[in-house]
Amino acid sequence: MFTGQVIIVTGAAGNVGSALATHLASKGARVAAVDTVKDRLEAVVAGLPGTGHLALSAYDLTDPAATGALVTHVVGTAGKLNGVGTTVGGFAMAKLADAGLDQWDAMFSLNVKTTWNVYRAAVPAIRMAGGGALV
Repeated sequence: MFTGQVIIVTGAAGNVGSALATHLASKGARVAAVDTVKDRLEAVVAGLPGTGHLALSAYDLTDPAATGALVTHVVGTAGKLNGVGTTVGGFAMAKLADAGLDQWDAMFSLNVKTTWNVYRAAVPAIRMAGGGALV
């Protein structure tokens, strides 16, 4: 189903991201796995079926320039980009009355801005590859 396709998976060291990366790799995709938890990310990538997968932990997805550099690296290494699966995210528990704007900003950046940045950077590369999907 995904044979020969190159797909970025963000949050790939987490439970959902690692499951998505494993599923895609089992269907023939070359996975560019992205996460900031380097040791866990490398373990996930080492366990993926198939070959040519990438473990990428040096990119700050809240930064548009770094996200653009990520997509450039993936395309330069793998030759194309066919899709993105965004699973990066997190939360901090707090009562609304106790949470500060800094906590809101951090949660928004982690859960929304990262997806926006990856999609914005990936769309031109996906179009150049003939189309694909953002999930």
